[in-house]
Amino acid sequence: MTTATGRVMVVTAHPDDPEFLAGGTVTRLVKEGREVTYVMVTNGNKGSGDRTITSQRLAPIREEEQRRAARVLGVERVEFLGYEDGEVEDTRDLRRAVTSQIRRWRPNLISTQNPNRTYSNFPGWHLDHRITGGSSTKLITPLSHSH
Repeated sequence: MTTATGRVMVVTAHPDDPEFLAGGTVTRLVKEGREVTYVMVTNGNKGSGDRTITSQRLAPIREEEQRRAARVLGVERVEFLGYEDGEVEDTRDLRRAVTSQIRRWRPNLISTQNPNRTYSNFPGWHLDHRITGGSSTKLITPLSHSH
């Protein structure tokens, strides 16, 4: 699957996506000695079924939960791009933000979400997941390597 050296970047739409969708893989990569960075596209401000909590109160809670979960798995750092949950679009600004993270952390391996919607890909039903995966895979080359 991978070599035991180099940096890894996991780009997902929401806090909790890395653990929910790739927690075992992330754990294995960390155990191999890989330096792992998470990039969360959204702030997770709508990721709750609690109708009494506001988006403004929820975002920092989800951010802290994500940081704690990352620490448990041994992830080096968690970066938040701050987009609204449920509002992700494949824009020039999104591509710039993800490209900036790729250039900053210079990963040897990037893991992201499946950009295809199929009935066997339940997480792919969420538009934020598909756009995050599609945008991220487009950026790996040549944009992230260009000046």
